[in-house]
Amino acid sequence: MSNTGPVLARVASTPAEAKVLVALLRGEGIAATVDGDSLADEIAISRRLMNLNGVRILVPAAQLEQTRAFLADTAVPQDELELQAMAEPAEAAPATPGPVAAARPRRRRLLPMLIMLGLALLLALWVAALWQIHLFGDPAGR
Repeated sequence: MSNTGPVLARVASTPAEAKVLVALLRGEGIAATVDGDSLADEIAISRRLMNLNGVRILVPAAQLEQTRAFLADTAVPQDELELQAMAEPAEAAPATPGPVAAARPRRRRLLPMLIMLGLALLLALWVAALWQIHLFGDPAGR
């Protein structure tokens, strides 16, 4: 009896890696899926989010050999990954102000604006109190 259903092609270490591999396999014409991609059970979802079991990539049994050949070509050896991580950048990127540096001038203007808003609010309350006294008289009876 032959297995015609989906079979395990690889176990990815993260959901992101699984989605990338599935996208690459689909680009090669392989009908790959992520096992449990549409889970509705809370326990299964939490196990997947915590990545307790790894993320299983399933393919049709007829495409398993093609999948293994493709995945073997895309594998990067662990020592090559370490070399890439430890390598110094080819050239230093020019220093550009990031979002934090760009936000600093705005913070400098924020405090004076808040002070002005507070003073305007106090002035409005004072004018409202004077207007109330003018319309209804002094509440203390003076």
